[in-house]
Amino acid sequence: KYYQSIGIADYRDEDGIGRFKQYAIEHGISVNDEDEIEDELGDASDPNECVYDLVLPHPRYVLVTNPHERIAFDFYILQYCYQHGKSPSEQDIRNKIVPKSAASIIYALINTSPSRYAIVPNQSRPSVVQLK
Repeated sequence: KYYQSIGIADYRDEDGIGRFKQYAIEHGISVNDEDEIEDELGDASDPNECVYDLVLPHPRYVLVTNPHERIAFDFYILQYCYQHGKSPSEQDIRNKIVPKSAASIIYALINTSPSRYAIVPNQSRPSVVQLK
């Protein structure tokens, strides 16, 4: 459902296997061991120690600027799905996942040729960041 919520329709392959399960199979990780999943995605888990290093697509309104933010954002998405049995809503992503991951919310896009810029909130005032 997370992939659908951000406009990606091909989460499952032609055999009906989802991307998370496919990742687990390819990396020899059990998705049937509840204790292992709890160790990786439970409340006491650390994003930097999680074996699920699955690279997820991000919503257009989320700006991830470095590998640490990407690892944390992806971890908290997976953790949310595990703990709640569903994908996070846009509100949960904005209010819970982004702050924990240190990513940023893009509040407005400025389209200028040939580059795109995003207005990103800062602690004191918004800043403008060039998107790649």
